[in-house]
Amino acid sequence: MLAHHTPTRLTSPYLTWSSIQRLILLLALIPTLAAQSTNQCDLNGDNVVNVADVQIAINETLGLAACTMNLDATGTCDITDVQRVIAAALGGTCVVTPSTSTNITLPIEVAGPAGSINGATFNIPSGSNLSGTMSLSMQIHNLKYPTQVSVQVNNGSWIPINSSTVTLLGQANTFGGIGGGFSTLSMTMNLPSGSITTGSNTVTFRFNGSDGISSGFRVLNLNVLDTNGNQLIPQSSFTWDDPSTWQPPLNDPTDIAAGQTLWRTASLSSPGFGAIKATCGMCHAQDGRDLKYFNYSNLSIQARSMFHGLTSQQGNQIASYIRSLNTPAPASARPWNPPYQPGPGLDSAPVSEWSAGAGLSAVLAQDSDMLAYVMPNNSTANWSQSSYLNPRETPISFPLPDWNRWLPLIHPVDAFGSTFTNSSLNQLYLSLSSQLQPGNASIYANLGGSEGSWIYWLNYRADLMGPLTPPVTDSSWNNPTFVQQIYSVNLWSVVKNWELNQQFELEGLNQSIFGSSAPARGWTSNMPFRAGPGISGIPRPSPGLGNGSIVFHIWNSVSWYELQLILNNGYGGSIDWPYFLGYPTNDLTWDAQTSTPRVGTAGLLTLWLVSALQQDTMNDAQTPEQFVSFPSQASWSTEISNTQKLQIMNGYLTAWLGYYGAMTSAQFQALQLAQPFNTDPHQVQFGSDLIYALPQMRFVGVNSTLLSQAATWAAKIWPSYNWTSALNATCTVGNLSQVTCNTP
Repeated sequence: MLAHHTPTRLTSPYLTWSSIQRLILLLALIPTLAAQSTNQCDLNGDNVVNVADVQIAINETLGLAACTMNLDATGTCDITDVQRVIAAALGGTCVVTPSTSTNITLPIEVAGPAGSINGATFNIPSGSNLSGTMSLSMQIHNLKYPTQVSVQVNNGSWIPINSSTVTLLGQANTFGGIGGGFSTLSMTMNLPSGSITTGSNTVTFRFNGSDGISSGFRVLNLNVLDTNGNQLIPQSSFTWDDPSTWQPPLNDPTDIAAGQTLWRTASLSSPGFGAIKATCGMCHAQDGRDLKYFNYSNLSIQARSMFHGLTSQQGNQIASYIRSLNTPAPASARPWNPPYQPGPGLDSAPVSEWSAGAGLSAVLAQDSDMLAYVMPNNSTANWSQSSYLNPRETPISFPLPDWNRWLPLIHPVDAFGSTFTNSSLNQLYLSLSSQLQPGNASIYANLGGSEGSWIYWLNYRADLMGPLTPPVTDSSWNNPTFVQQIYSVNLWSVVKNWELNQQFELEGLNQSIFGSSAPARGWTSNMPFRAGPGISGIPRPSPGLGNGSIVFHIWNSVSWYELQLILNNGYGGSIDWPYFLGYPTNDLTWDAQTSTPRVGTAGLLTLWLVSALQQDTMNDAQTPEQFVSFPSQASWSTEISNTQKLQIMNGYLTAWLGYYGAMTSAQFQALQLAQPFNTDPHQVQFGSDLIYALPQMRFVGVNSTLLSQAATWAAKIWPSYNWTSALNATCTVGNLSQVTCNTP
């Protein structure tokens, strides 16, 4: 969904009564000459430019309706606009004049039917270096498939934006390229010789057509680069659109009320599916507050409404309803800024702004950049079990899902009908909605605490989805629609959790659920952890998830796990730590097709390990399971030096011993509440991992004193085993620096 400036209305003398009379004479001719619409003269979005569009143009020019057209770049609705709509309705071309302003307002949004365009005019200063290969740099949000977007510079040919015409920057290719894990992509495109001149130039972007999901995109940034990479458009040429200035397209209370009714009850359709049962508020927040919160523009709301079968007028009514909501809309909350993206200082903002996240600017260039935040001033003092490494303020090297990727593509009612509506999962949502009250901590504690009903969300999801989810070998998983039906139940669940938290102001009541030692803000839910396709039983690769690549599947899973860490890092048993910790060391790191490391994960892994140690809520002594297996993992050495690797391992082992090393055998056995204690370390995950890890840590250079302390402690827990022999086992280095030890 995409941003819009509403052009001002102008009436006479731009459109006189005599000119109206002449125009009316043409109306009778137009129906028989209707042309299929691929342009901006289709004002009602019905894919035909005809008399209806001419009537809308006249009404907008007379001020009888909101001015939405701006075909002649004047910012007003006038006689020229009307004449251009008439020409298109009579079978001609819809002529659109790009803005002549050299001030570029960002984002440049392109939304609507196939062929929709938008662009900007910019000035290249005289004396600029225009020799050699020049390029266009762009940052585009919601670029999902290679046939979606084309760009034109001045009067040059339209150039499609795909993997063969652009060079993606940063880690975008690592995470799947176009349609992969990055919803916002930065790129450069080499321009044909002579494309750019000094003085005035124009760049135009075109939405080529939908894939059945997308209705547009946003250009967040652009510039022209000379052969040396210098930016030729001065930064002073750019300004950002300000959502606080947006107004409803229609100010009449009747239209706003109609928009609310449409939001809740309008019959919708979806390309490729036909009529659907879901209404707007069933996939979004029930009152539409998510569109207001994340500052979706009037244009984007109108375009999406028309995408789902409504008229332009109905889309404007819905946009007017959204604009009228008295709900938060933080300035930093935008469709391209992922909700809850972690970053320094995020806790200092009001809790009502937490969901806006720290923005794309908080995403680090690479994983190793996290070390400055997990080890501030090279100190690991905040890793101790009694300290707190704040995951909400620790930036990461990849963007989390933007709001578009939270929204279900197929509502569960359209996937499973009454099986969903009658399910305990849906009934739980309705029950929570009816009982919660804004800011009421006691009601929240009753519903969200250990005896409350909210904790059954995951169980009820399993009750619904268990019979509907086939084995990973089933051929149903080859069907993109089926994959989305299964996955969308997860997305519906996290959207409705967000809705309840926002509507009833719950995020600041975290301590009413988990006590004063818990963070001041958070969710009671473990649904984000279960939203990932990996833990949901969706095989990989899966058509229907992003571009269908394995790496998208992995990024998607890791992103939801990171969101769980941010929203609730283990309180109430919300995280399966051994499963959770396996993703950065194995799935995210390794490219199974080439058997080589894909991306470094030392920073992410350290954050998760420390969080697991500090959130010791499992009572099964499994916290160190992954750490003690990690010395041989190539993920440690990718992007970081051996010195940094040892600093991390020594720091974590120190924190680990500070907690477990102080335990007696009886205290350690008490952690094994769910299972009998086994005196043979080979028969328990904890002990066997320690046997495996000790010689590897010695071999790679971990502090010998710490290792001796670990072996001494282990001998107290499993006295019959020869821990000195394990510690001193012979080790060798294999492929990809893998360490293998001959443990007894």
